[in-house]
Amino acid sequence: MIIIEAAYFIAFCFFTIFSLSGLGQILVHKLNKNFFESIFYGFIVAAFFITLIHFFLKISVYLSLIILSAGFLIGLKSFFLNIKLKKKLLIYLLIFLVLIPIYISQKYHEDFGYYHLPYIINLINEKIIFGLANVNRAFVHNSIWINIQSIFYFKDNFNYVSVPTFIIYSLFVIYSVDRIVIKKESNISGYFLIVSIFYLILKFTRISEFGNDIPSIIFSILSIYNFLRFNEEKEIGVKKKKFYNNFAFTLFAILIKFSSIPIILLTLHLFFKNYKILIQDIFRFHYIFIYLICLSFFLQQFIYTGCLVFPSKLSCFDVSWFNEY
Repeated sequence: MIIIEAAYFIAFCFFTIFSLSGLGQILVHKLNKNFFESIFYGFIVAAFFITLIHFFLKISVYLSLIILSAGFLIGLKSFFLNIKLKKKLLIYLLIFLVLIPIYISQKYHEDFGYYHLPYIINLINEKIIFGLANVNRAFVHNSIWINIQSIFYFKDNFNYVSVPTFIIYSLFVIYSVDRIVIKKESNISGYFLIVSIFYLILKFTRISEFGNDIPSIIFSILSIYNFLRFNEEKEIGVKKKKFYNNFAFTLFAILIKFSSIPIILLTLHLFFKNYKILIQDIFRFHYIFIYLICLSFFLQQFIYTGCLVFPSKLSCFDVSWFNEY
């Protein structure tokens, strides 16, 4: 029985990985053909779809499967065309299997039953509700990561809601090993990844116990890594790619957890220092997509609380569902 459950879990993880990779293809432009970065972008695309759809529909199991299946078909096709990736597959698989005990040994943190699970249940049972924060004060401070987790709640079974956190954790470790060991990056950004891996493995020995901290920290690390890579690169086209990575991962980290907001200073520094080579790109499709996900998230926040960023009263509006708490 345990073996069957383990096999089902591993199969589901790989299904999800390919699904996210496929969804990420929407934002993977010509200079960005890295399989792992496609998965990181897949989280962003999935979050956008779920947040947007929830304005009109509840997030049912069937809707979740449609989104994941569509991404899976695209991701599987991309994988078979990636010869270099298939050659390293055994190494990646071994690392992934070694990390599975971190998921098995998890215990849910104290906020899970108070905030995360009720919020997920609301997403799958009802379309968006005006003034939802008045029902539970915990809903005042939202996280876009929980929108993603709602995809993995299956008919009163919440055992898989931590799968996206485990995947971003394990895929970041594999991505870092790929950069450091296989591609042998020996520059400052490579050393930064080494330190980051040790930090994550030593601090986060369980997944669910830390709530939204893990994904927020990982996307923040990815943002800083691309900040360093931008300064290491000489080619303008590659610099533009690294800036976009930094820009997208920074904003997504903030949407997961507002405490990540200081890292936006690095993005602003890059932009204003390199204004002439970046200004024309910020109006292209892949940038507009990031603007839209931010807009949809803050609109969701407004509908829940009457504020764009609670508890800042400067962002609050005098609407009937606003409550100063």
